This record gives sequence, structure tokens and C-alpha cells, in this order.
Amino acid sequence: MEHQIRIYTERDRQVLEWLRQRVGDAAVARAVEQCGGTVKP
Repeated sequence: MEHQIRIYTERDRQVLEWLRQRVGDAAVARAVEQCGGTVKP
């Protein structure tokens, strides 16, 4: 998952982990895809 999302700080990593626990990897991956573009959001 981290290869799709920019993680700048430890807080970013913690927030991503929290989000993955709450909604799951599939939902996070869908949100990343919906952002579009060729670079990390």
C-alpha cells in the first residue's frame, strides 16, 4: 500500500494504518485509484 501513497512522516504512516484498519485495504486502494493521475497522491 505504501508504494501507492506518499508517506512523509511517521504520523502519515500511523494515519494510513488507522485507515486501513477501519475501512480495509480494498477501500483504500479504490480511493487511490479514484484520485487518478500517474503520480502518488
